[in-house]
Order: sequence, then structure tokens, then C-alpha cells
Amino acid sequence: MTEQDIRNLENIAIRRLEKGFTREEALQSLRNAGILDENNNHTEPYQNLGRAIEAQRKKSLRRKYLRKKFIRRKRTRKYRAS
Repeated sequence: MTEQDIRNLENIAIRRLEKGFTREEALQSLRNAGILDENNNHTEPYQNLGRAIEAQRKKSLRRKYLRKKFIRRKRTRKYRAS
């Protein structure tokens, strides 16, 4: 592969990333790579990845819940002080 071929591939990748892609296109790409099966479950070699993603998702949801609770509490205290 020549330097020109590499630059062309880089340009194609950059244009594709700038264009964006739908959720279904992203899932199809993961299926084609063998990371997900036809039911969108992680395949055997990627089970740990699936668990890590799920743990991160739960952590993020918990953080979002606590942030909302803190903001509500903060607003309530502000009005009580008035």
C-alpha cells in the first residue's frame, strides 16, 4: 500500500466520520465486526466489554439521578431561606 493509498483511506474515514451515521448503521458495523450477534448481544470474546459498558451505563444513570436530586434539594433550600 502506497502513501497515497493511505492518505486516500484517511480522507475517506474523515469524511465518513464528519457525515455521521445512524444507530442502525453503527449496530450493523458492530455486527459485521463480530462484536455483536444478530440479536445485538455481545459475542463470546466480547462479553467483558458488554459487562463494562453496562456498569458504566448504570454509573452514569446513578450520577444523573443524584445530580437532579441535589439540584431539587438546593432549589428547595433556597426558597425556604427567603
